[in-house]
Amino acid sequence: MENCQVLVAAVCDDVRHEVSNKKSLMGLFTDFSVSDYQQPLPPFTVFVKLGFQNSGTYTVGFNVNSHEGDFGFSLSGPVEATVQNEAHERYVVDMNVGLSNLKVPREGRYSVEVTVDGRAMTHIPFVVKTRKPPIVQ
Repeated sequence: MENCQVLVAAVCDDVRHEVSNKKSLMGLFTDFSVSDYQQPLPPFTVFVKLGFQNSGTYTVGFNVNSHEGDFGFSLSGPVEATVQNEAHERYVVDMNVGLSNLKVPREGRYSVEVTVDGRAMTHIPFVVKTRKPPIVQ
């Protein structure tokens, strides 16, 4: 059994923290519509729920990459897995990382790679499309 398992991974507009430790993911999506590539993408959130077999401190990274490999953005930091979840029988960590002011060079396929201690755990794909101006008749 691997030490870490991805339980949930999604790109969304926002994460709401509800009573009883519930999380509501608002506006799940896979496509961005962009009219000006000199401007950043609209702000978005990456939500990940990880389950670890062992308690401890882990380094979790988020890498946004183009499919072609010519664009990349990374951030990482430590997380503490100290609370065991009875349902998953693992030490569960919920993370929601807000990304804003992220500019991509062009339309195309991108993904958010989630890593734990430098090891790729999952990829969350998304597509950036050029917004077509409305047709006026």
